[in-house]
Amino acid sequence: MTAVSWAGAEPAVQAGLPELTEARVTIPYTELRALWEAGRARQDEGKEPPEEPPVGHLWHRIDCVLTFAGDGRAGTLEATFDGEVLAKGWQGMFLLDGGLSLEQADAGANAVVWRDGYR
Repeated sequence: MTAVSWAGAEPAVQAGLPELTEARVTIPYTELRALWEAGRARQDEGKEPPEEPPVGHLWHRIDCVLTFAGDGRAGTLEATFDGEVLAKGWQGMFLLDGGLSLEQADAGANAVVWRDGYR
């Protein structure tokens, strides 16, 4: 059995908080995020949730270049879309209807899907 006596030891911290000129705390991101969300939830208690916007998205800019084939009956449409999602969650932003055939799409981290037209 080991016994430790603290009677003769000087307290490292006098009454009150110690003066810290530099201090660091390291915690996992998941724990930091949980603390942040708990604090936000506490601030929002009793408040009404923000109202959803009347539309889920908007287009800032759409650039189109239409090139006709030699006979004038067919052609290629190259379009660049710049938009913003306003509502929470996944939003289908209408790009083109089904009368056009999509050859190639570069949507970055997003996806182009078919749902009553390309979105």
